[in-house]
Amino acid sequence: MRQVKNVLHPDKVKKAAKKVYDDYIKSPLQKGYTYFKNYTKKLGDVKTSLTYEAATLLGSIKVLKTVSEVVQDLKKAAVQMAKKLDEKVGGKRTGNGAKDFEKSLVKLPPAERVAAVKAKAQEVAKNAS
Repeated sequence: MRQVKNVLHPDKVKKAAKKVYDDYIKSPLQKGYTYFKNYTKKLGDVKTSLTYEAATLLGSIKVLKTVSEVVQDLKKAAVQMAKKLDEKVGGKRTGNGAKDFEKSLVKLPPAERVAAVKAKAQEVAKNAS
């Protein structure tokens, strides 16, 4: 009985939990991931020189957009462009071409999306002629 008591002693459990916490939770990899995640969130909150009109009780005012709002607007514009191209050049033939392209576009990293839209536009233009 004394051996079981020593194994489950709070100090020993605390010591084992502390080792796991130090090795995995506070590891350099976790610190790097947390730093990157916080940095990208802060980067998305940076104001740009682009504005949009916001309605108020006294009229409309210009409000600066953040980086994340600009990225969302670009994503929407790219998807709408792909849908329009798909409808013009064979949306009936391919069925869900625009929807498939939209799903594949969302999965890509932001840096590769512009190239994907450009390639799709070239493909559609080639098929149209």
